[in-house]
Amino acid sequence: MSSDSTTPSRVFTSDQAIPTPFAIGRAHSSWFIICARPYGMTMKRADFCVNVIVPDDPSTVCASSSSSSQKLCFPAAGFTLKHLLSFRDSEGRMPVSVISLPKPTGSGIEAIVEVDIPDAEVAYASARCGMWETMFGPRFMRCGGCRSRYYCSKDLR
Repeated sequence: MSSDSTTPSRVFTSDQAIPTPFAIGRAHSSWFIICARPYGMTMKRADFCVNVIVPDDPSTVCASSSSSSQKLCFPAAGFTLKHLLSFRDSEGRMPVSVISLPKPTGSGIEAIVEVDIPDAEVAYASARCGMWETMFGPRFMRCGGCRSRYYCSKDLR
């Protein structure tokens, strides 16, 4: 397994009704809006899942853009798409950009979005215990085999 140094997640704010500050995080094949710091009685981190995964459609899981940048993409819809497009970091940049508007199919997908955040600024959840990386804390270890799952130090004992 390999690990990067301590790197902060990129923090966003929104004019929508979402606790701030928050970050974009990934747990396995799903993308989440997470609170940059735990909050509330339960110390909640993940607010809601922002991607749409359609059963029997592998193209909706872990897709890469067709551009030369090979950025990660995911399908989004409705409420979550509206929120994603309202997010801005301290320099006014959005975390995602719309790259296509597919024809309506009844799957609920309204747009395919490309993640514009570098991988080093995305927060990850541990594949074993589900704990999220903390802001300014050490990065989780990436699996050397599949290179898509991350594990916290508790999981390595």
